[in-house]
Amino acid sequence: MSSSALRVVYAEDDPLVRDIAAEMLRELGAEVSVCKNGAEAVLLCLSVNPDVALLDLAMLGMDGFDGARRIRANDGVTGRRIRLVALSGRTPGYEAEARTAGFDEFLRKPITLEGLREAVDRWRIASNG
Repeated sequence: MSSSALRVVYAEDDPLVRDIAAEMLRELGAEVSVCKNGAEAVLLCLSVNPDVALLDLAMLGMDGFDGARRIRANDGVTGRRIRLVALSGRTPGYEAEARTAGFDEFLRKPITLEGLREAVDRWRIASNG
């Protein structure tokens, strides 16, 4: 994988959804680390220091909201602010709560390859800018 590849942490407790989305991200040229809950996402963000972390909001164990709050609390440790993306198939009311928890962006599930392509392009620009 190229050192200029977009580094992504993807947190999702549904293994099928996690595998499909991770494969789509890899097809788009991202280097992807996957995990199954918010606690694992926090640890991965500290060790991998990704450009972007995508967290499902409704995971078992630590959900995406708590994961985002803890990742934000560690922004100084990583030396930069990781772009956080909330993932949910729930109503738009979750979007405001996600932003309050520290997310930068909200993607509605189910995730499509085209939707991910547009998002990855935005994230690449943001990580280079």
